[in-house]
Amino acid sequence: MFSRQDLPKLKQDLSVQANLLGADLSFKTRWGVFSPRAIDDGSSLLLKHIEINKTDKCLDLGCGYGAIGLAVAKICSEGEVEMVDKDFIAVELANKNAALNQINNAKAYLSDGFMSVNREKYFDKIISNVPAKVGREQLSIFLYDGFDALKTGGSITFVTINGLRHFVKDNFQAVFGNYKKLKQGQKYTVAQAIKVNPLITLLLRGNDQFLAGCFFGNFATFFATFFGNFDNTNFFPSAKLIDLSITIICSLDFEAKQPPKNTKIPSNINILFCIPNPYYYN
Repeated sequence: MFSRQDLPKLKQDLSVQANLLGADLSFKTRWGVFSPRAIDDGSSLLLKHIEINKTDKCLDLGCGYGAIGLAVAKICSEGEVEMVDKDFIAVELANKNAALNQINNAKAYLSDGFMSVNREKYFDKIISNVPAKVGREQLSIFLYDGFDALKTGGSITFVTINGLRHFVKDNFQAVFGNYKKLKQGQKYTVAQAIKVNPLITLLLRGNDQFLAGCFFGNFATFFATFFGNFDNTNFFPSAKLIDLSITIICSLDFEAKQPPKNTKIPSNINILFCIPNPYYYN
């Protein structure tokens, strides 16, 4: 137990120095916010396994004092980062840290989840270090609101304790129709889902009778990249049924080229039918 004489020191802001995404950043923190003495391991793991473009519009959900959001803002220098938290002290510190690091494309504001975000089809990336005690009700709200706030083609990336990884996987698949595990460490897992066109989401979401892939470009390139990098155990919810045929839904605006000669197409792949490119008509 601290004495009364310790109170003035305990009430002072703490200082944290960290190199995140290649940038040296300084943070002011305070007792009572999450991980006040150092950048937590979950946030560090998340930042090692996300890809940010310089023009991205990003949302840091549950930003704390801004470690993730401000590191991302350094990368998306021509984009913007919104940081939200329901703790007013965290929001105060995140804005203070943005000013401290001379980051002008990031701002923090109070919001319980997405309640004050008021964005639809706006963000390229939604990122969150999800609290360990998140309930399924709150997670459902986060995911459905996140789906609405993302642009088509945008991604949502969570880091959670390993005990929640199956919970997150099931819910990503239920809402987004897809799931990919980016990294599993000793204590934390980083997972991601992509917002695809609603038609494709419906085909993928919880459907154990057929699998669907969607291609948005050059037909030959599709075969090279899809079958070269296809990780069906992560991306498709029905991948456990590996004896089923996989239906590839292709766009009509592809170039009529054959796959490269050395591309091996699995025997259970069937080109069933074509639909217009959903990105093109969105």
